Parts: sequence; structure tokens; C-alpha cells
Amino acid sequence: PASSEPVASVPVSSAPVSSEPAASVPASSTPSASSEPAASAPASSVPANSDSEANSTVKEPETVLIDQNGVKIILIGSLHRTSSSIGPQLTFRIENNTNLDIIVQPRKTSVNGYTMDASMSTHVNRGEKAYGTFFIYDKRLKEAGITTIETIKTCFLAFDSNTWENYFLSDSVTINF
Repeated sequence: PASSEPVASVPVSSAPVSSEPAASVPASSTPSASSEPAASAPASSVPANSDSEANSTVKEPETVLIDQNGVKIILIGSLHRTSSSIGPQLTFRIENNTNLDIIVQPRKTSVNGYTMDASMSTHVNRGEKAYGTFFIYDKRLKEAGITTIETIKTCFLAFDSNTWENYFLSDSVTINF
């Protein structure tokens, strides 16, 4: 089925590209959806344990990017660096409220206007949730001369993991840093 969702644009904190591991996203870097119609509500940052400031942890901000055909794709936090040689990464929670076991992958990805490969393949059983890690390859960023990631645009393909038939290809979402 074709998507009727508009393109979402989500601002998050700045994301320089370097070979150093990322620090945790500060609570003040809460991403929020753009003012475009049907975009998600602003994400929130909530202390997990408010009884004691010394023992409290901060929940990473969450932003719904896709809510389509019973599948939600939610950005958790912001861009992180990895200590491996792969490259920067985003974390997504995928909620599957369908009667299908699905796999979700990125498609048509670009960074700062340069089309490039991104990697994530997350299997989610029917009625369950899963976390997926979306990687951008350092090698491709270097080839494009990108030292600071300002924008990532991508679509998400969800397909039936038993039949391999496409379930949907989302509209493009834009994540701004």
C-alpha cells in the first residue's frame, strides 16, 4: 500500500563526524518534529528515577518518525559515534502492531545532500517491539568530504519476513542536526 504520510523533519543536536566515540545525548538536545502537518509531537526527556537526583538517569528523547500501517519507527536519542570503524549511528525502536513478522531496512538514504548507503536490518515479530541500529559508513562520509552531519534523509522499507513481500515503503523523513 502507498503511504499517505507527509515528509517529517526532525531537528536534533549537532553531529560532527570524528573517529572518537560519542558521548550520551544531553537532555537539552531533545529532538522535536517539525511543524509540518501530521508530524509527531515533540519528544520528551523524563528522569527514570525522580526520588533521588544522585540515582536518577535521564531517558533519551524519543521522536516518532513513521506511524504507518500498524508499524511505528521511533528515533531514540540523537546521532552517536561508535568506536568501531563502521561510522555514526542512530538507534530506532520499531513497534510492530500487525499480524505479520516484518523486517525494516533503510532505503534512499542521503547525508547532507549526498546519496549513500546506510545499514540496518531489524526483524520484529508480530505484536512485538525491537531496537535497530542504523549505521552510516565513515568511508562514504570521507569520500563525500563530510565532516559534520547536518541532515540525514531516508525512507524505511518494511517487508514480510516469511514471504519477502513488501509491506510498505515510507515517505522520506528528514532528521536535522
